[in-house]
Amino acid sequence: MVCFDERYRDRFLKRIFPQERIHIIPYPCHPLEKGNQEKARKALGLPLNKRIVFNYGLGVFRHLHLLPELERLSQRYPLMFLTLTEVQDWYDLFEVARKRYDFIELGKGPISTRLLYNYLHASDALILHKDSPEKTVVSSTIYTCLGSGCPILAYDTNFVENFGEEIIKYKYEQLSSLLGEVFEQKKR
Repeated sequence: MVCFDERYRDRFLKRIFPQERIHIIPYPCHPLEKGNQEKARKALGLPLNKRIVFNYGLGVFRHLHLLPELERLSQRYPLMFLTLTEVQDWYDLFEVARKRYDFIELGKGPISTRLLYNYLHASDALILHKDSPEKTVVSSTIYTCLGSGCPILAYDTNFVENFGEEIIKYKYEQLSSLLGEVFEQKKR
């Protein structure tokens, strides 16, 4: 039996299989591929004079409740909340939210890993917000994005319990101050 980390082994596999038959292999991770922020922004047509907070994918709707906090932060730092999704309903939802929060910038459609890394290189931070399910989970998004060197702020749940200082874990009330630290390059 093969699993990705000790949590799978300790929480349920060792009840089913003998310990010697359980093997842990690392979760696949994108290789390190750092980029140049200014070059990436120019290539994507993004502003050079704003902080860019990025989110993407099928679960972008999970970030809507963060908009008031990002708005408060935008009073200290000119910022853009760059949201990319291929889900039309989520795109439409953010389009409506953009009428209230003018710092939202939208992109539509699926993106390749190459394009994803261009967006990560252009961004000041990637933000991920997922609530805790009642099971052992792995954040494939973090493993996919770690190699970019873009700071990752992830909501502190069981999705990120197996990460240490590779990412920045936040609680809702900490988001603004932690992003500020990233913007000031006190936290990377």
